[in-house]
Amino acid sequence: SEDTFWNNFFKDKRKVDVEKFGSYMRETYSWIDGMQELMSELHSMGAEMHLFTNYPVWWKMVEEELYLSKYADWSFISCQMHARKPEPKAFLLAADRLGCLPSDCVLIDDRSSNCSGALDVGYLDALEFQSAKQTRRLLRKYFPTLTE
Repeated sequence: SEDTFWNNFFKDKRKVDVEKFGSYMRETYSWIDGMQELMSELHSMGAEMHLFTNYPVWWKMVEEELYLSKYADWSFISCQMHARKPEPKAFLLAADRLGCLPSDCVLIDDRSSNCSGALDVGYLDALEFQSAKQTRRLLRKYFPTLTE
């Protein structure tokens, strides 16, 4: 439950002011430079994109602030899937739910351990996010008409 989550948020069992935490999350979440444009361009090209997060209920706050679902579906939320990246089960479950093989999937993630996990189960590629510009450059392998 959400209460259990918050009660165990800190190892030393400190209390969390959930309202303040939520306000902080909402105030600090913003688009990374160039990412909204990149997602918009990929979406307009018909690229199938899915969001895959290890966030608990926070993904809803991110959605409220950034409206990522305009460009991609919140298809894979670990607290709903009962599997977290980089567990093999999480990546295999994602491919299965999409009705494809892992070798048909490309992951973009900011954690090298998640990228390694995806590659270990046979994903076509896993791009470690560093910036929108770098990701755009790497994605041209799959979308040659992607603009500079």
